Amino acid sequence: MNKNIKIMASASALALVAMAVVTMGSSPRFDSLGIVNANNETPYSLNLTGLSASNDILQTNNGNNIYFHVGKYSDMTFASGGGFRNGTAISGIQSLSIEFVTNDADLTVEYGWADYTYDVDDGIINSSNPTYTFGGEAPSHFRITNNTGSPIEVSSIVVTYTCEASTKPDKYLLSYFHNYPSGYWVESCAKTATEVVIPSTYKGEDVIAISQNAFENCTSLTSVTIPNTVRFIGSSAFAGCTSLGSITLPDSVTDLGGSAFWNCSALASINIPENLASIDSHAFDLCSSLNSISVDSNNTVFSMRDGILYNESTKNCLVCEKSKTGSVSIPNDATSIDERAFESCSAITSTTIPASVTSVGSYAFQGCSLLRSVTFANASTTLGDTVFAECSSLSDISLPSGLTSVGYRLFAECTSLTAISLPSTITNIGMSAFSGCSSLASFNIPSSVKSIGGGAFSDCIALESIFIPNSVETMGSDVFYNDEKTLTIRCQATERPAGWDAEWNGTGFVGVTVPVEWGCAN
Repeated sequence: MNKNIKIMASASALALVAMAVVTMGSSPRFDSLGIVNANNETPYSLNLTGLSASNDILQTNNGNNIYFHVGKYSDMTFASGGGFRNGTAISGIQSLSIEFVTNDADLTVEYGWADYTYDVDDGIINSSNPTYTFGGEAPSHFRITNNTGSPIEVSSIVVTYTCEASTKPDKYLLSYFHNYPSGYWVESCAKTATEVVIPSTYKGEDVIAISQNAFENCTSLTSVTIPNTVRFIGSSAFAGCTSLGSITLPDSVTDLGGSAFWNCSALASINIPENLASIDSHAFDLCSSLNSISVDSNNTVFSMRDGILYNESTKNCLVCEKSKTGSVSIPNDATSIDERAFESCSAITSTTIPASVTSVGSYAFQGCSLLRSVTFANASTTLGDTVFAECSSLSDISLPSGLTSVGYRLFAECTSLTAISLPSTITNIGMSAFSGCSSLASFNIPSSVKSIGGGAFSDCIALESIFIPNSVETMGSDVFYNDEKTLTIRCQATERPAGWDAEWNGTGFVGVTVPVEWGCAN
């Protein structure tokens, strides 16, 4: 019998030539996917020269590759695109030695850990360096690739390994992809990572970017070090990293993607470096602990204005430090307030929205529990949804005189609001607009209003009477949910209009409705 393994390199496939059968004796049983006994922790060498084709651990696949896997048979599954996946992260490969017959052999060794990935792909084994030790990092699988373009003959392949559970070494927590011709991007990170240091170079080239979603939902991540080669941080790059307490952006960063730090609820501080010129929307949404923001004095785009991160170019308020207390001064040249800009600033008490501001984004002041007074200087300022929801101290607000819509949950849970005047330009009162305003005792619906959304006045338990003018053409369901104990509804219409939901005055309880008086003058 032929005692050699031949790697037959061709354009179509790679084949293993016939080998002699050996008796394994008391050694662990082998099959086509790897070792079944996953608890043998005694190092030993396996000379693959003697294995039969049916029990061969080295696997062939399309191309000039052979594969080796260590792991339980039951935990091996086929991966999409070919090859195998080791779901239990069994590892322990210590060394690979090849005795070459061909003198000009040139093989690449790639290896990795739990999944069918190759975190390290620049290992070399050849006739001058016939042994590869995997950096002492005990991977679970490797792949050998023939780079010579012609068949290579070897007389033996020896793999030394143990079978034991281990995790991917810290320096291989990251995976990368190459953005030709610039450099490497960090593509993803292991979800178990706690502290990560991103290298400045990978395979001899700069690491220039952190890709979108790269660290998303790495909930155990507490710190990350970004090198001064990274220029771009993609959208949602650190979204959902709920344990990340602080981060330092190097001066090399020029662009910060949308939602980059979305819901980093433990993030307490961040810096805006000298060259950062673009921050996309929602970058710091739901960062409920962000108490400190610093801007490099040489940055010409961003500044801090009374605790507000402000874009001097686009004139928008991005986010306010959660530690801000008392009255907050919005820049007089600001044109917009971003979504969630002041959300959860629980210690601010009052603000004036200057005449320059034309729009206030959704959730902009949500959860500002001590905010008592808000004044608008511009009659045309538009308001998004949920802008003042859960402002439990809000009692004094004058809406823009040109406002046309009271959006979804605009004043929901404003439990100190006793009265509010809507301008005569309002045409729509959105769903749940005043839900949970438990102190609202007086309310006038202007004759300009054409539609009222479902649950608009739900749980307004202090409201005793309300008049609905003929102008209201559509009405959602359960508009006055849970208000039946105190409220009487007076309608100018003589009967329910066709555009009103059949349960418009429902309460959420079967058969229970809020009393209605029809045909009222006012």
